[in-house]
Amino acid sequence: MAKSGRSQGGIIGKVNKTSFGKNKVTNTTATGTFTTQPGTTILNALVVAAGGGGGGGAVTPVASGGGGGGGGGVRQSCCVSVSGGTGYAVTIGGAGSSSSSTTPSETDRGGDSTAFCVTSTGGGGGGRGGTSPGSACSPLSASPGGSGGGGAGGDTSRNKGCGNTPSTVPPQGENGGCGRCSGGDRGGGGGGGKGGAGTSGGASTAGAAGAGADYSPSFGTSFGECGLVAGGGGSIHQGGNTTTGGPGGGGDAPGGAGVVNTGGGGGGSLSAPGAGAGGSGVVVTKELNY
Repeated sequence: MAKSGRSQGGIIGKVNKTSFGKNKVTNTTATGTFTTQPGTTILNALVVAAGGGGGGGAVTPVASGGGGGGGGGVRQSCCVSVSGGTGYAVTIGGAGSSSSSTTPSETDRGGDSTAFCVTSTGGGGGGRGGTSPGSACSPLSASPGGSGGGGAGGDTSRNKGCGNTPSTVPPQGENGGCGRCSGGDRGGGGGGGKGGAGTSGGASTAGAAGAGADYSPSFGTSFGECGLVAGGGGSIHQGGNTTTGGPGGGGDAPGGAGVVNTGGGGGGSLSAPGAGAGGSGVVVTKELNY
């Protein structure tokens, strides 16, 4: 008897693929145009904003440590429909400058990154140590952003930067840690990262930076720090105790810069001009082979 044209419910014959992107991964590190391969119709994208600058501290009239900059916001898009051989605009966020002004501002926040109708928000700037004459505790708050900047030592209110600002689902990042102003102990808070919040400054220690997030299972290891991005910046205590930047490009305190094209936050310092800048952003694409 002749066999039927069915085999366990499958279809006999060649399967027509809808995308021939061959799973090519491309890292776009500067603002410009990303062009798809001729056969690509579907891709995944990772949009990483720039990290915020670390906060400068104060030596006089009262010593106080600066907070770490927040890691850039990160958003991932899956199965984006595109046309083969077509250019798409990509914006890469520029690094947040170190905070040497009286209060962290928009210039301390990392720049936003945009691609395929998705925008990730730059990380918040770290808080600067109190400088008001005769006051150990001045409200020089950290900035919000994709991940928030860490608060400054000597900051009594609103001092940590809130992450995931503006809010998205899933979240772009986490909060920075609070600075400390109690009993003469003034440690800065660590910058928040995509993978975890920064911790608060303690009685004798600076706050730890939040870790970045690992996207190597989806995009490989050719970008960031082996696939890790958006770590928070380390902070510093008035006594000189420091913390390292979070895995994923965060800058060490004192004054370490976030790693270029990772979205890492900058490290805080004890001197106003000595804090680290954030790391610039990156957009990673994977052209799918379906």
